[in-house]
Amino acid sequence: METKNPIPSALIVPLEVADPIVDPWRARFDPAHAQGVHAHVTLLYPFLPRDELDEDVTAELRAIFRQLPRATVRLTELRVRDSLIYLHPEADGWFDEAVAAVRARWPAVEPYEGRYGPNPPPHLTLAYHRPPGPDPLRHLDEIRAAVEPLLPVEEEVDHVLLSVLREGRWVCRARMGLQE
Repeated sequence: METKNPIPSALIVPLEVADPIVDPWRARFDPAHAQGVHAHVTLLYPFLPRDELDEDVTAELRAIFRQLPRATVRLTELRVRDSLIYLHPEADGWFDEAVAAVRARWPAVEPYEGRYGPNPPPHLTLAYHRPPGPDPLRHLDEIRAAVEPLLPVEEEVDHVLLSVLREGRWVCRARMGLQE
């Protein structure tokens, strides 16, 4: 039986240093927070349907990410794009390189199914408006005043997570280390 709406997976880069800065806003304005996702930059969502993830896919992902260097990610500024409020991560092109490496193997996987163009900018979501929910843009000045004095922050990235949605919560299916 073919599934019309397959259960998604995602490749994400956790940024624990940002949790204390973004958690209050994500708790109010980002549904992924309530689904167990901590501060992160998404590499690819949706990745593959959960039922297509097997040991071969995980092994291929591990091999891809082992070839990528570790990266220092600096969260430098708060930005707004349409109804999205986010922190901009600087990493000297690392995010684009990581996405390109995965898409070289799975070219049909488009970031956000192409909704934001072929190469949406990397971002760490603080808040976005998803009707009929509350509009975070009404709180932009408050968010800006609370967040901007805490920037910049940086973190050394040494792994990527393959996460899957299970019973309404995102859980880690595999942790892929980057080059030593």
